Amino acid sequence: MSDNWKKLENYFNASSEDLIRSTYAGVEKDHIYHYESRMNKLLSDPNIKIILDLGCGDGKVLREFALKYPEKKFIGYDLSGKNIEMAKKKYPLANISYIKGNAANEFDLQEKIDLIYSFSFIQYFDEENSIKLS
Repeated sequence: MSDNWKKLENYFNASSEDLIRSTYAGVEKDHIYHYESRMNKLLSDPNIKIILDLGCGDGKVLREFALKYPEKKFIGYDLSGKNIEMAKKKYPLANISYIKGNAANEFDLQEKIDLIYSFSFIQYFDEENSIKLS
């Protein structure tokens, strides 16, 4: 893992929840409305069955999508082990699985993914890692 990715992982693992996560009441509903307004057509498509949230954080938005679309399988993928453990603990839904990993170095899922979204992750990629991910 490069030094930059290690620094980013350490940041998310060590940061206060209040610092890096919106925790006010109703934040999930605000996020889901914003994101779903842009993705509703895709999420409603019956051919889209397996969905990856790249950089899922603590899983708040992922949980809302999984509740709204229970017939679909969701995968939460995040660099931070702290985020993944928090998501597993707070949002253990049958149609969500969580994976800790660094998508820039070790992105290798065994399943065919129908849709990948990322709301707060791609900005950390440099040009080389963006090309590798595509």
